[in-house]
Amino acid sequence: MSDKIVNLEEMEKLADDTDTLIIDVREPDEVKSTALIGKSVNIPLNNLQHALKDAPKEEFSKLYGRSKPVSNSPMIFYCLKGRRALQALELAESLGFKNGRYYKGSWAEWSSKHH
Repeated sequence: MSDKIVNLEEMEKLADDTDTLIIDVREPDEVKSTALIGKSVNIPLNNLQHALKDAPKEEFSKLYGRSKPVSNSPMIFYCLKGRRALQALELAESLGFKNGRYYKGSWAEWSSKHH
Protein backbone atom coordinates (compact mmCIF):
# COMPACT_ATOMS: atom_id res chain seq x y z
CA MET A 1 0.00 0.00 0.00
CA SER A 2 2.99 2.36 0.45
CA ASP A 3 3.08 3.01 -3.31
CA LYS A 4 -0.41 4.49 -2.90
CA ILE A 5 0.75 7.14 -0.42
CA VAL A 6 1.43 10.73 -1.48
CA ASN A 7 3.72 12.75 0.81
CA LEU A 8 3.78 16.51 1.44
CA GLU A 9 6.51 17.20 -1.10
CA GLU A 10 4.66 15.42 -3.88
CA MET A 11 1.36 17.04 -2.89
CA GLU A 12 2.98 20.47 -3.14
CA LYS A 13 4.04 19.67 -6.71
CA LEU A 14 0.63 18.29 -7.71
CA ALA A 15 -1.69 20.69 -5.85
CA ASP A 16 -2.37 22.86 -8.91
CA ASP A 17 -1.99 20.14 -11.54
CA THR A 18 -5.24 19.90 -13.48
CA ASP A 19 -4.24 16.51 -14.95
CA THR A 20 -4.59 14.94 -11.50
CA LEU A 21 -8.04 14.97 -9.89
CA ILE A 22 -7.49 15.79 -6.23
CA ILE A 23 -10.54 15.04 -4.11
CA ASP A 24 -11.13 16.34 -0.59
CA VAL A 25 -13.52 13.84 1.02
CA ARG A 26 -14.28 15.93 4.13
CA GLU A 27 -17.79 17.21 4.82
CA PRO A 28 -18.61 20.64 3.29
CA ASP A 29 -18.77 22.35 6.71
CA GLU A 30 -15.26 21.09 7.49
CA VAL A 31 -13.99 22.54 4.20
CA LYS A 32 -15.79 25.85 4.83
CA SER A 33 -13.97 26.30 8.13
CA THR A 34 -10.58 25.66 6.50
CA ALA A 35 -9.93 25.61 2.73
CA LEU A 36 -9.16 23.28 -0.14
CA ILE A 37 -5.66 22.25 -1.20
CA GLY A 38 -4.79 23.75 -4.59
CA LYS A 39 -7.25 22.89 -7.33
CA SER A 40 -8.91 20.06 -5.43
CA VAL A 41 -12.65 19.47 -5.42
CA ASN A 42 -14.81 18.58 -2.44
CA ILE A 43 -16.70 15.30 -2.79
CA PRO A 44 -17.68 14.10 0.70
CA LEU A 45 -16.96 10.42 1.34
CA ASN A 46 -20.71 9.69 1.59
CA ASN A 47 -21.23 11.07 -1.95
CA LEU A 48 -18.14 9.52 -3.52
CA GLN A 49 -19.67 6.30 -4.82
CA HIS A 50 -22.47 8.21 -6.55
CA ALA A 51 -20.03 10.74 -8.02
CA LEU A 52 -17.56 8.17 -9.35
CA LYS A 53 -19.95 5.42 -10.37
CA ASP A 54 -23.51 6.61 -10.93
CA ALA A 55 -23.36 10.30 -11.80
CA PRO A 56 -23.58 11.02 -15.54
CA LYS A 57 -20.53 12.85 -16.96
CA GLU A 58 -22.55 16.05 -17.36
CA GLU A 59 -23.68 16.00 -13.72
CA PHE A 60 -20.13 15.41 -12.49
CA SER A 61 -18.78 18.29 -14.59
CA LYS A 62 -21.56 20.61 -13.48
CA LEU A 63 -21.16 19.78 -9.78
CA TYR A 64 -17.37 19.72 -9.60
CA GLY A 65 -16.13 21.74 -12.57
CA ARG A 66 -13.91 18.89 -13.75
CA SER A 67 -14.25 15.97 -16.17
CA LYS A 68 -15.50 12.75 -14.62
CA PRO A 69 -12.53 10.40 -14.12
CA VAL A 70 -12.15 7.17 -16.06
CA SER A 71 -10.57 3.98 -14.71
CA ASN A 72 -6.95 5.09 -15.31
CA SER A 73 -7.36 8.78 -14.39
CA PRO A 74 -4.81 9.91 -11.79
CA MET A 75 -6.61 10.77 -8.54
CA ILE A 76 -5.46 11.73 -5.05
CA PHE A 77 -7.77 11.66 -2.05
CA TYR A 78 -7.31 13.57 1.19
CA CYS A 79 -9.34 14.46 4.28
CA LEU A 80 -8.40 15.85 7.70
CA LYS A 81 -5.95 13.23 8.95
CA GLY A 82 -5.86 10.55 6.25
CA ARG A 83 -8.32 7.93 7.54
CA ARG A 84 -11.25 8.85 5.27
CA ALA A 85 -8.84 9.42 2.38
CA LEU A 86 -7.73 5.80 2.64
CA GLN A 87 -11.38 4.67 2.76
CA ALA A 88 -12.04 6.78 -0.36
CA LEU A 89 -9.10 5.16 -2.16
CA GLU A 90 -10.35 1.68 -1.26
CA LEU A 91 -13.84 2.61 -2.49
CA ALA A 92 -12.47 3.98 -5.78
CA GLU A 93 -10.42 0.83 -6.29
CA SER A 94 -13.49 -1.34 -5.63
CA LEU A 95 -15.25 0.64 -8.39
CA GLY A 96 -12.45 -0.16 -10.86
CA PHE A 97 -10.27 2.96 -10.61
CA LYS A 98 -6.65 1.87 -10.92
CA ASN A 99 -4.65 5.08 -10.59
CA GLY A 100 -5.73 6.43 -7.22
CA ARG A 101 -3.53 7.37 -4.28
CA TYR A 102 -4.04 9.15 -0.99
CA TYR A 103 -2.31 12.00 0.82
CA LYS A 104 -1.65 10.40 4.19
CA GLY A 105 -0.84 13.66 6.00
CA SER A 106 -4.00 15.26 4.59
CA TRP A 107 -5.25 18.69 5.70
CA ALA A 108 -3.67 18.45 9.17
CA GLU A 109 -0.16 18.22 7.71
CA TRP A 110 -0.81 20.62 4.81
CA SER A 111 -2.22 23.38 7.06
CA SER A 112 0.71 23.08 9.49
CA LYS A 113 3.12 23.84 6.60
CA HIS A 114 0.99 26.34 4.65
CA HIS A 115 -0.53 28.94 6.95
